Order: sequence, then structure tokens, then C-alpha cells
Amino acid sequence: MNEVLIRQVVDSDIEVIEDIAVAAFAVHYEFYQQKMGDAIFQAIHKDWKEKKKKAVRDACLQENGWHAFVAEIDGKIVGFVTLKCDLQTKCGTMGNNSVDPKYQGQGIGKRLYKAALDFMRVNGMEYSLVQTGLGPTFDSARSAYEKSGYDRQLQTCTYYMEL
Repeated sequence: MNEVLIRQVVDSDIEVIEDIAVAAFAVHYEFYQQKMGDAIFQAIHKDWKEKKKKAVRDACLQENGWHAFVAEIDGKIVGFVTLKCDLQTKCGTMGNNSVDPKYQGQGIGKRLYKAALDFMRVNGMEYSLVQTGLGPTFDSARSAYEKSGYDRQLQTCTYYMEL
């Protein structure tokens, strides 16, 4: 693999990372649709792509208190991570993050997580949290977080029903 450059996001990166997020999260939303059924999925998640893009876009705006980094290979953005530092709790939150599906499994996420965690430490954070799903499509994310040092988890379940 060519050298991976990790750098802070600039405005011209945002549309590219929105597209990476949608591509990377498609497998999760397919799983959700399978588990929830079409009716509930369409009622709750029919516009998931636009919501994901907005969440990523908002997390790239420092005026919102967020910070973002991208991973580049040969000038092409292949992944990103967003984070927020809470100076009161000294806990940094890793938010939306994704690697382009064509580049997954090459350690790019690990490098992005390291950059995010280093940024948190430099900015006075003593703790970090990240949230992810429990379904099988999130296995690799959970594994990557654990390999990056996250070692305590609280699990939740979300239930749906038709009324």
C-alpha cells in the first residue's frame, strides 16, 4: 500500500467524505432494513443517506466544536474520522468515521483512530468514547476500536414494533 497521509479536513473535502460515509454505511442500513422490515425502515430511515451526509458535514465544522481528519493515499481521500473534546468531563468523543469500502482492511481506520486519540490527548482529554452497533455488520468496527485500546463497553438494544 502507498503511504497514508492523515491531515485535518478542509472545506473542499466534505463532499468526498459524505460520499464515503454513505458508501461505508450502506451495509449497515441494509442490515437494519432486513431486521426492521420495509415498513418500519421506510418510516424511520428512508432518508438515511441525507441524514448521514448532514451529520458528517456538521461534524466537519469546527464552529460546532467538532474536529475532523482525513486519510489520503496518492492525493485521494479514502477515509475520515470526526471527534469532539469536552473540556468539562475531559472525555473526547469519536463520532462519524468511515473508510471507503475499497480501502477497508488495510489499517487506515487504525491510523485515523490514532490521530483522533492523539488529538484528544494533546487537548487535555483523559477519556474517550465511541459508539457503534451490535449487529454483525459492525463486527469489524468493534474489533478496530478494541485494537485501538477501547476496553470497556456498555451494550444497548433498540426494539421496534408495528402498532
